[in-house]
Amino acid sequence: KNVLKWVLLSEGGHHTGPHIDSNGLNTWITVQEEHMGFGWMANPTEEEEKGWMTNDNYTSG
Repeated sequence: KNVLKWVLLSEGGHHTGPHIDSNGLNTWITVQEEHMGFGWMANPTEEEEKGWMTNDNYTSG
């Protein structure tokens, strides 16, 4: 499991203070966008990761 390639998503108005998560990494949530989305990619290829990051409607991978 690659614990360094993941994103934490939350609904609007949510906040967590800085803390240490289960992998021993620093974790916190801040507002970055006004829209909510959900995605999960387990071990994506470089092409899948690039497609996901550059296309709001990407559904492969």
